[in-house]
Amino acid sequence: MDEWNLFVQQYLSDGEVNLRYHLLSYLLSATFKDCSVIIRLHPDTEAENSITVIDLDPKDLGRLPKWFALDQEIVRNFAGVASGNPVCVDANRAQS
Repeated sequence: MDEWNLFVQQYLSDGEVNLRYHLLSYLLSATFKDCSVIIRLHPDTEAENSITVIDLDPKDLGRLPKWFALDQEIVRNFAGVASGNPVCVDANRAQS
């Protein structure tokens, strides 16, 4: 966590740009993309509304190729939708 705290401080202070900085930026974004937000609303009861964020485990630098490949797949599929040729990613995975 110390490394992440240092990174956030550097990011907010517009710190020195280097390769490690960019890698940590990418992995931090992967952490946020992978998390889930659960919103519980109870409008008709006296129960308290709540927001919970789960799966915030920091991503390991050793898995950077996995996260990069996943992002490339997302971009390819988005490009298909934007061009009018959408691809159903789930259909391909169901056959595996």
